[in-house]
Amino acid sequence: MYANALQSNTKLSEEEIKKLLENGAKYANENGLNLGQGLAKNQAVDQDMILYVTIKQNGKNIMAPMLYLSKETIGNNEIKSNLTGKTGVDINTQSFNSLLGDIASEGQININAGNEINLQSSNLNAQNINLSANNVNIDTVLGIDEKGSYNSIKKGEIKANNVVNIDSVNDLNIKNSDISTSANDSKIVLISQKGDVNIKNDYSKSSSFEQINTDSQNPILQRV
Repeated sequence: MYANALQSNTKLSEEEIKKLLENGAKYANENGLNLGQGLAKNQAVDQDMILYVTIKQNGKNIMAPMLYLSKETIGNNEIKSNLTGKTGVDINTQSFNSLLGDIASEGQININAGNEINLQSSNLNAQNINLSANNVNIDTVLGIDEKGSYNSIKKGEIKANNVVNIDSVNDLNIKNSDISTSANDSKIVLISQKGDVNIKNDYSKSSSFEQINTDSQNPILQRV
């Protein structure tokens, strides 16, 4: 499986990107790959690498940098972190980063960060969910599945019974992820105090922002 190397919020240093590109160039030369050609859907690699692969977006062929992961790296990344609090989960920090993690509570989840909140392919589930930071990024890690289809490695989801409140001082970025509430009179509140609320669906099959059986006065966030 591989992820889109430069589309997610994963932070790679210039040296890391350079090394991955060098690994990709070496592999392509040794195995006769042309520019734009990727690996077979079930082909394993011994080291992580970036190859530029031709993909179709909005009916057009474009070149995209693809990060191919070795079996060792995939195995390491499948070790998930789970945090469960029966009555509530409160996190106060400078920066909060979650990759393939799950946070759940029968009460509230409150995450307050002085700098940023980055949720990548992470699931939050509670009665009420409150996120607050200078920058909030909610993303789904995308890749090729075992059938060779472009899909999410694990869909990012935020689910609450009553309220989802996300407050960002600067831009609030939501990509390829689902946000939902389910109770009567429930609501979803997305706030960017000094920037924009950006909702994008690049390659995943669907992203949704749904309120079920809600009061008609509450805004309904449409599927994108």
